[in-house]
Amino acid sequence: MADDRQMVQVEVLARIFRKSVETIYRLTKSGVLKTEKVEGKTARMYPFIESIQAYIEYLEDKDAKKNATADAIKEAELYRKELDNRMLEAKVAMAEGRAHDVDDVRRVMNDVMGSFKIHLWGLPQKLHDKYGIDPEEMREDINGLCNMLITYNADAFFSRNADYDEAEVDMDEVDEADEEIAMH
Repeated sequence: MADDRQMVQVEVLARIFRKSVETIYRLTKSGVLKTEKVEGKTARMYPFIESIQAYIEYLEDKDAKKNATADAIKEAELYRKELDNRMLEAKVAMAEGRAHDVDDVRRVMNDVMGSFKIHLWGLPQKLHDKYGIDPEEMREDINGLCNMLITYNADAFFSRNADYDEAEVDMDEVDEADEEIAMH
């Protein structure tokens, strides 16, 4: 042997680690343990101290992965419980009438908006007959209002204090329209 390191056979490591020879060979094949060719020996040998250190590191890594997996499982269980609680709260809110199914809200709002639009489109002719206002000009304004209504911000449903972007509505035009209606 070229250096002073103590070299051992596979059976010695198997006894020390309390594992089978086959397990030592699997650890060697997976790169955990290293072997060396020793002069005068036909079988490859294991450097004793390095093999013990490598096996301890392997066990520590394995334990760390096991703990990380256990932690991830606990975290997933907590998240699942939180979701279950939120689902239960949502069901209770719906049962108490404090919340509504999204599809129901969508259907009702579509019905309301459809009815609103029909009534709104009838206004130009009524205003023309009563006050002589040009119906085409009113239809353009009504079309603008309808477009404003259908481009809602979904985030507004999640907060009572939703900030509305005034850039989307020209308040001068709204004021002018209010004044024109008030004059007639």
